[in-house]
Amino acid sequence: MGGEASRVYGGQVAAQALMAAGRTVSDERVVHSAHAYFLRSGDPSQPIDYDVQAVRDGRSFSARLVAAMQGDTEIFRMMASFQAPATGVAHQVPTAAPPAPEQVPTLDEVYPAGHSGRTWYEMFRSRFPMDVRFVSEPPRTATKRGEAREPVTEVWMRSSDPLPAGPLWQACGLLFMSDMFLLASTLPPHGPTFGDREVLIASLDHTVWFHGPVRADDWLFYDERGLWAEQGRGLSQGHFFTRAGDLVATVMQEGVIRLPRGAAG
Repeated sequence: MGGEASRVYGGQVAAQALMAAGRTVSDERVVHSAHAYFLRSGDPSQPIDYDVQAVRDGRSFSARLVAAMQGDTEIFRMMASFQAPATGVAHQVPTAAPPAPEQVPTLDEVYPAGHSGRTWYEMFRSRFPMDVRFVSEPPRTATKRGEAREPVTEVWMRSSDPLPAGPLWQACGLLFMSDMFLLASTLPPHGPTFGDREVLIASLDHTVWFHGPVRADDWLFYDERGLWAEQGRGLSQGHFFTRAGDLVATVMQEGVIRLPRGAAG
């Protein structure tokens, strides 16, 4: 996700595609995975049409293929799978234990009037209806001071406004948020930051596995790790946890990372 508004935010396209797919599936079946490919940049001034193909409806699972179109051009494709209620063994990765969101500064507090990062924050606030709180100093702030950091972003986030209570709406809300800062988590060791004019960050493919009920309009802790970067690409992983420490989603994303000449470190 870059800072510019010249292309459609990937999380928006993914969330709308999932909503289109979910509306063709029985209400009892909930999404458990969404595998997406970003084929071309979307033009925010043009409408997007979503074409849903019913690939399979089995006893336990339903699969849907979604193509996002702008005119005759396909910009995005997703395969989503939905599952009927089921039981089985259960465990998860160790519970994350960050400070509560109320103990973390708001972005208004991090970037007050006159701060060098205020322009970025105002752009972010105008484009994304989200409440975001970084557990530690935002990576871009340290980078602007010339400090290299680990490829990690830890952030609380939620929808700024209440969402309908249905599981499809909440899953789409999480999918919208899942693209936020993820690929940029590969950058802190190298210098440039997402949103810089000369830095291009663009998603290639994006996968979310949903592990259980979630509310995207309640606080979720997003633990994001930039696992690898080379050859003009990066690979990141994220985990969403509830306040109670329940793992509700796992995310993987690969994308293009193009830096100014001589900036790669």
